[in-house]
Formats: sequence, C-alpha cells, structure tokens
Amino acid sequence: MYLPNPPATYNSSVFGAAFQRINQALQSAFKQGEDVIITRTFDTSGVSEKETRLILQAPNGSHYKVVVDNSGNLSTTSVPLNEL
Repeated sequence: MYLPNPPATYNSSVFGAAFQRINQALQSAFKQGEDVIITRTFDTSGVSEKETRLILQAPNGSHYKVVVDNSGNLSTTSVPLNEL
C-alpha cells in the first residue's frame, strides 16, 4: 500500500482518503497459514481485465510485479511508483 506524505496542515479529504485506503487494506489482508491464490480474469473477448497483482518491494525501494506463465516460470516486471 502506498500512502502520500501528509500535508503540513490538516486536510480532511487527504486524511479521509488515507484512512479509506488503510481500511481497504485491512479488510483484504491475508491471514497467516492460509493459501493465497491470485487469479486473473478475462472478459468475453479473452482480454485480461484489471488484475490483482503480487508486488514486492526491493531493498532499494523499487517495486516489482511477479508473473507466472503457463509452464510455471516466474518473472518480474518493474512497477513505477505512480502505478501503485
């Protein structure tokens, strides 16, 4: 989850949006000991719809999306901060 830096003065819309994102993250948190299955859905024409992504952060702060192909091979793709 990415949250912007808070403004210098209180702004209810900024804090409201931040609290909403935190609440969404807590509601979708995965429980320890349970399997996590991320699926990709397709529309009727076979085009991939918006997907749930597994994004990992590298020690240097870069973010990478993990992808698996039909043979089980894993690859990563860089994800710019503005797409998180």
